[in-house]
Amino acid sequence: MSICDLMFGDWVLWRGTPLKIMSINDKTSRSLEPTVTGLITIDGKETIRRFNAKSLKPIPITPEILKKNADKIDMSYQFGKYPKTMNVMYDSRAVIRILEGDDEYLGMELKNVHELQHALRLYGITEKRIKL
Repeated sequence: MSICDLMFGDWVLWRGTPLKIMSINDKTSRSLEPTVTGLITIDGKETIRRFNAKSLKPIPITPEILKKNADKIDMSYQFGKYPKTMNVMYDSRAVIRILEGDDEYLGMELKNVHELQHALRLYGITEKRIKL
């Protein structure tokens, strides 16, 4: 995962702890290492800290994460006069599909939570928080 793969609001892992990206700095004045600023819960308290981007890892999508977020990822919507349906299927990988009637409109494989967040943003769902 590269820093270029991340957006504000994305969830990633830092030393096994979920971290929400709040800002991205591809260079700092003290070093050439890219950093991110993020919101993390340590010992039950939310705190904002700066992290070296190389220390961040993606959060793999699991069936449990998809189940917790079913209200966000399995839904229908009306765009103009054509109804569309979005769902995420999971076998050994997660695949997001947007259907228009019986025709597939968009299909993409997702491996990590931040990729699911990007797909939801493309779909117009930005205000709902992903549950980990």
